[in-house]
Amino acid sequence: MKKSISTINKMILSIRFNEKKLIFNNSNIYQTIAEIDRSKKPKSY
Repeated sequence: MKKSISTINKMILSIRFNEKKLIFNNSNIYQTIAEIDRSKKPKSY
């Protein structure tokens, strides 16, 4: 029983770590999209 609990804890930790990585990657993607949008706009100003 103890062994399975530690396995579950490890799984939870790895899931949380992956979630953090996903959030970080998503913010990078949004930043990139914003920069692309900025470069596509005509420089009228």
